[in-house]
Amino acid sequence: MSRLSLVAGTAVLALAAAWYQPAEAADAQPQSLQQILNRLPKTPLTPQEADRLVDAKQQVPAIAAVKADLAAHGELVTRMTSAAEKRINTRMGGPASADQAVRAAATVGIDVGRMQTDPAYAAEVQARMKAMSPSELMALSAAMSQGMGMRATVAVVDPPAVQAAAEAGQALMLPENLMARQSARQHRWAEAEKKVAAIQAKYAAKFPRRQLVCDGEGGGRPECLAEEARFKAAMMPLLRARDAEVLQVEAAALEEERKALAEAVRGADVQLVAAQYGATAQEPGNPMRIANLDGHYVGEIGALADRLDAVAKRAALVAHCGEKVLAGAAGCYAQP
Repeated sequence: MSRLSLVAGTAVLALAAAWYQPAEAADAQPQSLQQILNRLPKTPLTPQEADRLVDAKQQVPAIAAVKADLAAHGELVTRMTSAAEKRINTRMGGPASADQAVRAAATVGIDVGRMQTDPAYAAEVQARMKAMSPSELMALSAAMSQGMGMRATVAVVDPPAVQAAAEAGQALMLPENLMARQSARQHRWAEAEKKVAAIQAKYAAKFPRRQLVCDGEGGGRPECLAEEARFKAAMMPLLRARDAEVLQVEAAALEEERKALAEAVRGADVQLVAAQYGATAQEPGNPMRIANLDGHYVGEIGALADRLDAVAKRAALVAHCGEKVLAGAAGCYAQP
């Protein structure tokens, strides 16, 4: 833990008698993350449904529109939280360096270096501060602010809605929480990929082989044409059946992920809207913590959109291209 973070964590105790003066909310409000997620198209359940999602250039317009909305949402929230941080720094006279923070702590009798190495001393300092009266806490906060080159001002505390969103954003970044979410996602898709591999192997064992190799000028001979017709007639139903079976597995995994994400986004959305996306935050660090909360779910929705895009395109290929896939589907889709 840095020396600055230790001092900042201690100084938070001096905010008990603070006041709150809200900043002006931004005129433009971001689209709700829940609304954006709800516009993500449903997972196709058949290759024919997938083909209807994918356009002639092998793009999925509905998914592209959602990703554009996510980008616009993220840019607006970044502007709002950056403006809030700048306003806070201006009010406080600019960010403090670690050395300034250490010197400021020393002016009020706190040895930061000793706090880092002596748990008993750190506990003693915290107990001493918790025992202070409101007026003593305010005096301590003012002294530390002046020591860090900040303007002498009454400490500012954010309202509960802003605090809750900031704490949620900070919790999302904890290593154990990041690992838990990543592990759940990896397990879901590892199971799906195992099932898909088994399906692929099952159909590969059934695929017919060409009995004649008829390339070049000899390809037009009657026996070559008959062999090619026989091969295609045997191969195409297997490819269509394989794709339909694979899609069922991938669709189930996608919908499981969408359901879990929808529940999490619903809760985050309530917090973000109540906190005005950090635009009115007054405490240092809170705007960026709220940006973390929003940015995390922007990324999660974007990842789900990318996965759905890949599944839809793969499922649509044989349905759209037909026998052309046997030649690599060259020219099947128009060039973007």
